[in-house]
Amino acid sequence: MDSTSSIQHALVATPEHILDAWKTPPSIMNGYRRAERWDEAADFWRTLPIPTWEDDEFLQLIAKHHAIDSTSSVLDIGCGSGIYSFALAKRAKHVVGIDISSKMIEAANDRKEELGIQNVQFIHDDFLAHAFSERFDVVIAHMTPAMRDGDGFRKMLALTKRFGFTARPTRRSDSIADGITQLIAPGQKHQNDVSIPAQFLILWNAGITPLVSHYPAVWNRTRTLEEALTYYIDLQLANDTSEQHKEAVRAYLHTHSENGSVTETIKSEIVMMAWSMEHCNFTGETA
Repeated sequence: MDSTSSIQHALVATPEHILDAWKTPPSIMNGYRRAERWDEAADFWRTLPIPTWEDDEFLQLIAKHHAIDSTSSVLDIGCGSGIYSFALAKRAKHVVGIDISSKMIEAANDRKEELGIQNVQFIHDDFLAHAFSERFDVVIAHMTPAMRDGDGFRKMLALTKRFGFTARPTRRSDSIADGITQLIAPGQKHQNDVSIPAQFLILWNAGITPLVSHYPAVWNRTRTLEEALTYYIDLQLANDTSEQHKEAVRAYLHTHSENGSVTETIKSEIVMMAWSMEHCNFTGETA
């Protein structure tokens, strides 16, 4: 099949076929679905401020669609420390946040108690494995690896009654992780993230016209050298990484430390997608 035929085939493929074909290599997904990786980040995430409807691009996208009111039920997939759940709870009737990390859920529940918010519930579980007893008016997936393959997106669609919203980092660079990648696999280039075009095609071929928008973002994260060694070597590297490569990463982190700390700078274009289920002719599978 030539390239033109391949493109034409993809453009007319059924949502089911695209969902089945949209896979992320297990070596990548296993790392993203390791709860320990997100447990390590919980102390950082619990300090982040709750986004506001006036200043946050993602919340403004939701507001633009008039998606949430005082009768709405909302699901926050990969809720982390719950910051978007809390923001959504200001306008919704009830919000459910789910995350694979027990430490993230602990941080979310701590802030829930601190703020005295009653209309938010947090669930510690793997989104793909959890058996939900209801569908939701609005489902969001903000910067979560649960949307890195067709299985996650299929379940998201199955749980959505009215509106869906996603946000994903793409065209990402990382001042520390990229250097480590070159140590382990010299010459390896960034692979294009297929999540955005896959989501768009699934929705388009299901009769939906999604709204796509994007904005640039930069994050700085500082860890102690000891924390960085644990994070990059124990939580980021594949289980079969050789001791020689691990030693090279240790040396690299020592070289890039300053006053006992390692700072990574991440630059990314955040792509957001919004859609209404009103004209959808595909509902996924039983959630």
